[in-house]
Amino acid sequence: TASKSTGKLGKRHGYYHCARGHKYLGINKTEFETTVGKCLDSLQSKPGFLPLFREVARDVWMQKTKDIQGDQSLIRKHLEELRTKQNALLNVHTGTKSELVRGKLEVQIEELEEAIKAAETKTKQVGIKEDEIKAYFAIAKNLMEHPRKIVMEAATKEKIEKHWSMIYNTLPTYADLSDGTPDLTVIYRLNRDFCGDKKRLAGQLSLEWNTWTEQLKGFLQC
Repeated sequence: TASKSTGKLGKRHGYYHCARGHKYLGINKTEFETTVGKCLDSLQSKPGFLPLFREVARDVWMQKTKDIQGDQSLIRKHLEELRTKQNALLNVHTGTKSELVRGKLEVQIEELEEAIKAAETKTKQVGIKEDEIKAYFAIAKNLMEHPRKIVMEAATKEKIEKHWSMIYNTLPTYADLSDGTPDLTVIYRLNRDFCGDKKRLAGQLSLEWNTWTEQLKGFLQC
């Protein structure tokens, strides 16, 4: 939160304070905004990063989509095998008069039912869509090229929080910003470590793919 106090000479001074019940914290308005601005400036996209990252993201997405389709085919095949086995056990269960056998068959049938439900859940899992990637990059380009301007001039608290959610994995403290140690989202970490090597960037994104796509989806839903 923000407040103003009057000094001995009658001049008004602005301060920022913690509003979450922590111990008293008051930071001069100019000092606070300078610190935040410098931190945002340091996150500006490096030359060549965004176009190369977008190219790499599409390449990795195509490979991941191909892998998902292959996995889905195997899962559907396994699902059919489970259903066939379950139906066979149901037929045996219907035809037997032995309570002992029926009891054991019922346990097996229930186990297969759980396995079938788990397989059905996997068949419904879908990867990220290409239009979602395009929508994300349309926003990322503007924010990463002009971070201080976009964030500091945001018209509403909601817009500031949305920008912050794209930059930071967890909300940083003032100390995090001062020390340059905030918890960045994947795209900003990759930009920070970017050295112009496409192969290395592709390898890093492939390892971070699940985390990045979750962050991407979460941001688009904000």
